Amino acid sequence: MKVNIREWDVPTKGAHPHDPAVGPDGALWFTEQMTTSWAARSPDGSFKEFPLKLEDSGPSRIGGDRDGNIWFTGNFKGYIGKLDPRTGG
Repeated sequence: MKVNIREWDVPTKGAHPHDPAVGPDGALWFTEQMTTSWAARSPDGSFKEFPLKLEDSGPSRIGGDRDGNIWFTGNFKGYIGKLDPRTGG
C-alpha cells in the first residue's frame, strides 16, 4: 500500500490543534485548544481562525451539522458551543 501524508503548519504557534473534522463546507475544521479559538483550512489551502468568547475554555471535539454549523465542546469551562461559519457568530 502506498500512502501520501500531507502536513500543514497552523497559523498560531502553540495552538495545539485538536480533533480535526471535515465540515459540510469541505473545509477541515479543528479546535486550537491552547489559544481559545478554532480554525478551518479551506479547500483552497487558506486558514481562518475564530476566537471564542470565553477565555481558557479548552475547545475540543468538533463536528458539523446539516445546516452548516460547527459545534464544539469547551472542556475547561464545561460548555457546548456553536459557530455559523457564514456569519462568524
